[in-house]
Amino acid sequence: MNVPSSARPAVPDVRYVLPLFGFEQQESTNVRTTVRRGNSVRVYLGRSWYSSGEAELLGVLLWNSGKQLDTPGRELYKSFFTQWGQDPIWQTQFMDEVPQIPQLTLAVAQAQARSLEETDLRVDVAGHCVFYDEQRQLWYCDITFDNPSTYTPFVRMALARFQPHSLPGAELSHVVLADFVQLSPDRSAVLSIDPSNPRTARVFVGGLTPEGPQPSMFQVSVERRMAGVISDVGWESAPKQVVTVVEDAPGSGNPDEALWAGTITFVQIPPANQYRVVIREFETLPVDPTVTANIAAVSQFGHRLVYAAIIPFDFPK
Repeated sequence: MNVPSSARPAVPDVRYVLPLFGFEQQESTNVRTTVRRGNSVRVYLGRSWYSSGEAELLGVLLWNSGKQLDTPGRELYKSFFTQWGQDPIWQTQFMDEVPQIPQLTLAVAQAQARSLEETDLRVDVAGHCVFYDEQRQLWYCDITFDNPSTYTPFVRMALARFQPHSLPGAELSHVVLADFVQLSPDRSAVLSIDPSNPRTARVFVGGLTPEGPQPSMFQVSVERRMAGVISDVGWESAPKQVVTVVEDAPGSGNPDEALWAGTITFVQIPPANQYRVVIREFETLPVDPTVTANIAAVSQFGHRLVYAAIIPFDFPK
């Protein structure tokens, strides 16, 4: 029989928080798909764990869903619950006022209206499993948010050790606020080779993008292996005399879904394992204007790489 914990767990030693990505690859006879999963973070924690027993979890503390949130309450209790917000440089769809338990998709346990020792606020809790990283000699916890419509929001998590098997009022440790972290959107890329004409293929890139102020820029190119070089970096741009890449005319789809589509055409059927498609996405951002003699400052834009994918151009064996 399990004996409930009668004391609050120790305060978690939160070291740092990093964006987390998951990658999936699928292939059929003529279609290759690569997917990057975003909207996740990894929290690294100092040793040790299980201060209150082996069922101890890392709890993401959330605003009590049974209590109305107003501006004074947000300010008064801002140190005790997780908040998120849009990046002001992007025009994107609005998000919920605060995250709730159903939006923490990796949670393995949950609780509502639990007490904290530091405040009279009662919070909801989404509990997550914690694992040990032998290489870093740190504990870690992966947390994923359900965020289908807002481009790169900021999240600041309120974290506590959470022991579900506790006496009432002893489930949560003191609260630690993590650093702000930005969530990245999902991305998918599909290469579909024409079975009746293996010289041609279609490329599609999908995911969530901002509506403005400037659109993202995509570069899709074909590279070939360098002769006599056996290395991951032994690739060079394929010449236009060998292959061309043509982007489709922009469609009239939803700006948060329509990214890039185009056609790749080889002059001859390419040999296996010699060519690959490289996809790069760049955010378009304002940069400091340049000033030259007798010319007024001119506003300019720069580009930041935010996504890349590599897909081999050949039929799977």
